[in-house]
Amino acid sequence: MSSSKSPLAILTMVRGDHHWARKWIAHYRQHVERLKDIYVIIHGEDEELEQIFAGCSVMSVPLRGTGLENFERRRLDCEHFLIRGLQAYFQCVLMVDIDEFVMPAPGDGRALAEFLADRHDGEMVRSALGFEVLHGLEEDEAPLDLAQPVLGQRPWVYCNAQYSKPCAFYFNFGGATHHRVWGAPWVIDPDLLLFHLRYCDRDLLDRYVATRKAYYGEQEEAGAASSGSWRRPWKEYVGILREVEARPRGDLTPETRAALKSQILTDFARTNKVGKIASGPLRLPTEFGALL
Repeated sequence: MSSSKSPLAILTMVRGDHHWARKWIAHYRQHVERLKDIYVIIHGEDEELEQIFAGCSVMSVPLRGTGLENFERRRLDCEHFLIRGLQAYFQCVLMVDIDEFVMPAPGDGRALAEFLADRHDGEMVRSALGFEVLHGLEEDEAPLDLAQPVLGQRPWVYCNAQYSKPCAFYFNFGGATHHRVWGAPWVIDPDLLLFHLRYCDRDLLDRYVATRKAYYGEQEEAGAASSGSWRRPWKEYVGILREVEARPRGDLTPETRAALKSQILTDFARTNKVGKIASGPLRLPTEFGALL
């Protein structure tokens, strides 16, 4: 990669989710040369988000009147166009949602930007190995305290192949979806980890649903289409949790990560589909406890 470019830009799009936004910026700001190298697209007007991301490169896209039709497709198109432009100035562009936290495996010793540069091997894009952070696996789990590290309070995860998605973009690319970049192989790095926190706390999830209902309910009444996935997230999560619980428990070791990578890619080659559940409950090593 050209040394004339800055090492890393990070891109996200957000609406609401102020609690995760604070965690997100605290995590990622330490991995860029300048705060301006973090690019935030705010969906709608939100003064609190503008304050949280003060000093970042912030832009806003309209909320009202956009409706729900093809929402994800339009969001991805917007982000991918920005990535292509930023690639003229950055060696790598990391695209993550506001509740997604990417990091090298603990013990690696390298910061995220250095890790992404060193692991690059000529591919267009690299995927992290994705994990859903679990809530409800243990009966005595306390409510999440966002002032404390999340993974120390939620030490159980499961591997979700749908979150082992392209996130580190190195070279210009053509069309893409959440999980595929046309013309590029699916490269999963088992030492680059993505933790998805959407379902790690019931109270925070209920807050998320309430904010979506306030807007999207109006849009549906106006005749916009909706997948409805935001309306029943906890019910759907409980169903997944029960399926995960039925599988053997284990520890998240380097050997486990390598096996999960191979399993995901083998299953995809066989079925041409990306599944959700790739493991049973996995306990994080103690060194994860101080992260996030």
